[in-house]
Amino acid sequence: MTEDQRDAIHHLWDTLSDFPVSQTEQALFYLMKSICEMIDAGNAYWLGYIRFKAEPNDSLKGLRPGLPPGANRYLYPAPVHDASSHAQTIKWNSKQTNDGYTRAARDVGQFRSFRLRREMRPAYFEEDFYQTLHASRGFHDQCIVFFPVNKDYESMFNFQRVGVKKDFTDDEEAIAAYALRGIKSFHRQLALSHGLLIAERPLSEVQRQVTSLLLTDLSEKQIATKIGKPIAATHKQITETFRKFGVNSRAGLMALWLGEKA
Repeated sequence: MTEDQRDAIHHLWDTLSDFPVSQTEQALFYLMKSICEMIDAGNAYWLGYIRFKAEPNDSLKGLRPGLPPGANRYLYPAPVHDASSHAQTIKWNSKQTNDGYTRAARDVGQFRSFRLRREMRPAYFEEDFYQTLHASRGFHDQCIVFFPVNKDYESMFNFQRVGVKKDFTDDEEAIAAYALRGIKSFHRQLALSHGLLIAERPLSEVQRQVTSLLLTDLSEKQIATKIGKPIAATHKQITETFRKFGVNSRAGLMALWLGEKA
């Protein structure tokens, strides 16, 4: 990694820290877009993983997608990506393992990065799983980074080389890994915004909207206008959101984002 590349990543971190907590989604897309430009990736997505107690012979070591099928946050979303994400989450949760899934879970609990074209056997790319769910979308290679936020949760970013038969390089993997390793607080913020660290269950799409708006100075009436729901229905969503996070006020919710409660 060159000094200029390192400086660009530091600038990325500085800019990322300037996003208010109510704009976590915008910050996520900024982060993915910036790294894609640095490593010549055509697309990227983020997904949070929960680590459960592993059952005997579980090659995935208890690691499971923390969001419902198809809920990956793609930089450039499309129905074909949603369909693939949905199918892959179902396969993962039902333990229909393959070499890629096993590699992702191999060093669970540790920071790790890897590239499919470097680590997978050549036949993997000709098999039905890869051809149907990846090659069909124009993916040639993928660079994957896992960040363990705590013993129960990991943040995963996947960058795709699209439309060209060009493998990711060692340097490009190092850039993606370095850029994502220095922002633990943002990985935690991402998890909170989806209800993956504190909440009893992942947040619904409406509750994710409500959560981000509760972290602003908007009144409950203004939040109702923003999400297009009656005040009574909005109040119910706010109450349910507080309950999921185990708080009873906006101050308590903000304390979670500031790391004052765990």
